[in-house]
Amino acid sequence: MVGQIRGRWDLAVSILARTNYEFGKILDKFMKRFYSFILEKDVLLTEYSPIYSREYLENTPKKEFVYGIPEDKLNTEIDGTDRRILKELSNNARINIVDLAEKTGLTRDIINYRIKN
Repeated sequence: MVGQIRGRWDLAVSILARTNYEFGKILDKFMKRFYSFILEKDVLLTEYSPIYSREYLENTPKKEFVYGIPEDKLNTEIDGTDRRILKELSNNARINIVDLAEKTGLTRDIINYRIKN
């Protein structure tokens, strides 16, 4: 995500990565491509960020946003069913569930469950 900002910096770039290693690879690729346009940079790694809204005035619980993927979700195995779904989605990410079910031979419920998980 790229956003224009005011103040000291002219541009802010956000990178969402699964691991620190993946972040490093993405940042390295970005810097190799755009280094000639960058005079100064600052890197901030964030794993957790509470989100405060006006509800804090009413003493309601704060919302939270966790960046990245929890450790227990990182090494999820992909089975044959997931592979069939992912193969079709890689060809057409905008395919509707009905057409995806027809192409994979799976039910809509199975596809919805697998995509959500």
